[in-house]
Amino acid sequence: MTYDAKERSLYGGSPVELYKFTSGVNIWRFTNADSDIIVGTDTYLTGWPLNRTEPELSQEAQHSELKITTYFEMPVAWLFRSGSPWQAIWVSVFRKHRDDSETVLMWQGKIKGAHFIPSKGEAEIICDPADKVLGKGGFRQTCGPQCSKQLYSARCGVSEAAYTVYGVVDSVDTTGCLITSSSFATKPNNFFKLGEFYVQAMEAKVQIVAHTGNQITLKRPINGLLAGMSCRVCAGCDHVWKRASLADGDCISKFSNGVNFLGFPFVPLKNPYEVGLEG
Repeated sequence: MTYDAKERSLYGGSPVELYKFTSGVNIWRFTNADSDIIVGTDTYLTGWPLNRTEPELSQEAQHSELKITTYFEMPVAWLFRSGSPWQAIWVSVFRKHRDDSETVLMWQGKIKGAHFIPSKGEAEIICDPADKVLGKGGFRQTCGPQCSKQLYSARCGVSEAAYTVYGVVDSVDTTGCLITSSSFATKPNNFFKLGEFYVQAMEAKVQIVAHTGNQITLKRPINGLLAGMSCRVCAGCDHVWKRASLADGDCISKFSNGVNFLGFPFVPLKNPYEVGLEG
């Protein structure tokens, strides 16, 4: 029997659902079945309860939102325990019948957040459909005082490796945001401000909001971060040509990359439509 025939059958079907979560090079595969399901060379693991809502079929994309309920310790849900992961996580939901080889894609989208319910030990993963995500307007070049280029991108031209320092975490304070490492002191104060703190063992990236001596402050804590873990930190950029003090911005003073600066710092701040030509 075909997949369609089994779906229409009153008694001949034995449906299972497969959930594939993708974030960069990381892939997690789970199933709501009571045993592992093998599809081609991929194995979908059992062991985590996976219950989903039924997306509404309509012309409005927001009505196709999907909510997946599972244990809060499920690996994908656990990534949201201290805030949204650095990289986006895409979701594909497949459906098949146990004794049939055909697999059908039911729904596809991206996780936009997770809601934890400690009293039940549950997490609700909230996902937007792909057409809503991909239907958003693309990036446009704006005319503003800050540089619009992404630091370390090909358009920026700065080498990330040249501004990266590797080290070991010496201590983590009780808030989880203040990290100490002797490797941070190898660079002047604020060198890593607005940069990135990365722990490969945890696949965690968090923005750095302050850097003084051998300490950095993270935008949010990394749950489970411990002293002794290897880490790397990258310098950040303020994306401005001149600071309020009239000192050069990071593009010039830190990276010597003023030739690639793509901001418009000399655009007049007064709006003639608000203050008039004489304002």
